[in-house]
Amino acid sequence: MKNGIALILVLMLFGCTPKPVFVQEHVFKKNSWQRFDFVVFKVPVHKGESLDFSLTLKYTKAFTLKAIPLNITFYTSGGEERSRDYQLTLKDKRGHWLAEKTDSGYQKNINLKKQLHFDADGLCKVRIEQKTSLYEMRAVQSVTLVAKKSQH
Repeated sequence: MKNGIALILVLMLFGCTPKPVFVQEHVFKKNSWQRFDFVVFKVPVHKGESLDFSLTLKYTKAFTLKAIPLNITFYTSGGEERSRDYQLTLKDKRGHWLAEKTDSGYQKNINLKKQLHFDADGLCKVRIEQKTSLYEMRAVQSVTLVAKKSQH
């Protein structure tokens, strides 16, 4: 009986999670993210829609930085521009990874924006800039942008 209730609760939880309306991965050549290599995603959007955005960074075990400063700018279909700096913390104070382990390294997920509302059909451009002082940030495999319909 208890297993049946637990199964129902799990199904309800995952059944309520919206499926992504947009998922795109940008893979870095030779696992290297150049300082001025801005990553731009173009997300199709519809008037009246609200989306939640998240980001996944994948990197190899050879990655050495404890954190990555990012600037992420949303250019909405209605002409708005929203920009914010993020500090993507990858290690705790003791040097332990704060990320999910993968076969080839690690991946770190970050929620970027909740309930971004769109007033016009078109594209929402999302530009991601790594702002380290390094010209070349090595051991970075990819960055993935995910957009899901907001739950109200």
